[in-house]
Amino acid sequence: MDPTWTKCAYCGTDVSAINTTQEQASKQSTDVPISEARRKTIVENSFSDDDTFEDIPDNRREVSQKGKTIVSNVPYIQGQEQRPKLVGFLVSFTQQIHGQSFELREGRVYIGKDPSCGISIADSEMSSEHGLLLYRREKFILEDRLSTNGTFVNDTEIDDKIILNNYDRIRMGKTECILIKIKPD
Repeated sequence: MDPTWTKCAYCGTDVSAINTTQEQASKQSTDVPISEARRKTIVENSFSDDDTFEDIPDNRREVSQKGKTIVSNVPYIQGQEQRPKLVGFLVSFTQQIHGQSFELREGRVYIGKDPSCGISIADSEMSSEHGLLLYRREKFILEDRLSTNGTFVNDTEIDDKIILNNYDRIRMGKTECILIKIKPD
């Protein structure tokens, strides 16, 4: 707003008090020391309940007693975020003659031709979300996700979940992979 105006052009309100407050605020120093307790309060109150914190690493987040997420001062080194433990690989020679490997980490990974899958393979006979591979309690569990062409383990079609062994051959669509566990049975 123009500092020479005395009334708001939109509503007609006297704006001289507003201009004075803005001038005083701009003259104040912004280098005011803030206590740690006040810093946490500022951080707590600066986010709404709808905010997501995907860009803040898990090791820098904590939940206050009010249920709001606050950012702590835990040292964080870029590129060293915590990832689930590496537990195995799927290796395939179907798509690339020299081989292709996919890291398997603790938790679950969807396998299919859709780019949103954790393991996305360009195979016309593979369903968008063909299968789910889960690593839990030191076991790999494979599940067919109602795929059109089925999921095969060692040339046998699976109807339900199956526990995989080291070096099992998994076929989805035209793609065949071999499971390699880092910590064999």
